[in-house]
Amino acid sequence: MKIKHYVFSSILLVLMGLSFMSFNKGNQWNLYKQSKGIQIYYKLTNCDDIKNGLFQNYILYKVVNTTNYNVDISWKNEVWYNNHCTTCGQNKENKRVKLQLKANETIIGDCKNSNLSLFAEYKNHPKVDKLTKFEIIDLSIKIALK
Repeated sequence: MKIKHYVFSSILLVLMGLSFMSFNKGNQWNLYKQSKGIQIYYKLTNCDDIKNGLFQNYILYKVVNTTNYNVDISWKNEVWYNNHCTTCGQNKENKRVKLQLKANETIIGDCKNSNLSLFAEYKNHPKVDKLTKFEIIDLSIKIALK
């Protein structure tokens, strides 16, 4: 009986370890683009809103200014849902992400910041379109004029 308990406990610990490793792997910041002292990272994040019954994932951005001067940054997101680009060819200026970062500042998106996040999927609605690809295009980085 002790052997069965030991084997079961060992298997359970291994499975828990694998789950933890795969969760951390998906929850790490990944460098997407680096230019002129600006680093843009992304990660897939759980953004569940249990109170409202929304179980969803988002892509969050982290933007790091590694320079000693203030910068104005802007870009456009091109996004694909179910392998169909829903924003390609749109030249709407109001769709640009625009940020001002102070010298050596870092800005991190969260589940409520639409400027630094992209909806990825509803986990409890498999028939709703899922994010399959995203790209940052037309990246502009300029020294900020005070």
